[in-house]
Amino acid sequence: MNQQVKVRRMLEWLTFIPTLDKVARSLVLDYFLPYGPIESAIWHLNDRDVLTCLAIYGPSDVIVGVPMPGNIWRNSSEVQLLATQTTSKKGTSWSDGGCDAIVNLYAQNMLIGFLTLRFPEAVDDKDHLGSEIEEFSMLISLYVALKFWESVNQNGFSSNNWGTHSRNGNPDLTERQRVVLAGIVMKKTNNAIASELGYSISTIRHETMRIFEILGVSNRVEAASYATTLGLI
Repeated sequence: MNQQVKVRRMLEWLTFIPTLDKVARSLVLDYFLPYGPIESAIWHLNDRDVLTCLAIYGPSDVIVGVPMPGNIWRNSSEVQLLATQTTSKKGTSWSDGGCDAIVNLYAQNMLIGFLTLRFPEAVDDKDHLGSEIEEFSMLISLYVALKFWESVNQNGFSSNNWGTHSRNGNPDLTERQRVVLAGIVMKKTNNAIASELGYSISTIRHETMRIFEILGVSNRVEAASYATTLGLI
């Protein structure tokens, strides 16, 4: 199967809205199978330098869905290659050993993440394989951007909830609510947040429920994930 046919097939498949887990899996077991990859991953990077692995297929120890602030992931040996890629707009980059490939994902010329592939041994024809990875990365960039657009609309940015958001599309949180949200992201209890800020428990509970309402989420985990993904704090 030639490259154009494979890319067209993936484009058609994406119209059925597969999960990103399935997309990562298909890269290893289908689209790049002749090259024998052992791992693929799709990453999201927001404008606050928070990195999140959206999907991964392979033997990696990376935990999917856990946001990592820049001061953590940039110093992590597990994702060291990503840290060297954020300022690059060139095509596929390769690790020194030639086993790991990485290409940036863009939406409207903005870096929104990465696509990575790992091979069991050094790849010989890096230029050819790199160009193939880049073609797939363009589809995945659009798909990831679409997924986040849907997520934003489902979590409080729909036409029915514009009253709780500022004109630039960001949730219209008060300064106190942002501080409370930061505590939630840091997995602090309401008691701990109240003690640190000097407010009563009931006030923090009220603000927490108000935050949930504004963000369109139902619990602290969803609120934390939403906040870190969109860079609200």
